Amino acid sequence: MTIHDFRMVTGNTHTNLIFDALVPYELKMSGEEVKGKIEEIVRNLEGDYFAVVHIDQGYVYLNGIHVNNCLAEQFFI
Repeated sequence: MTIHDFRMVTGNTHTNLIFDALVPYELKMSGEEVKGKIEEIVRNLEGDYFAVVHIDQGYVYLNGIHVNNCLAEQFFI
């Protein structure tokens, strides 16, 4: 997994860690599961941090067409 477009926005009570996370096709977790894990990790950091995460799904190249995780799974099930 990689992250990009990272920024920190500091407020009076906490700091938002805002970023996009690219979930690779091979990772068999839903976007919501990944987001929940990231939020949990950030909550456990020392300080008052909150994760604001946008999940990007990885893609595969299948028969000359880029398809997302959901479409690719239909071909392999």
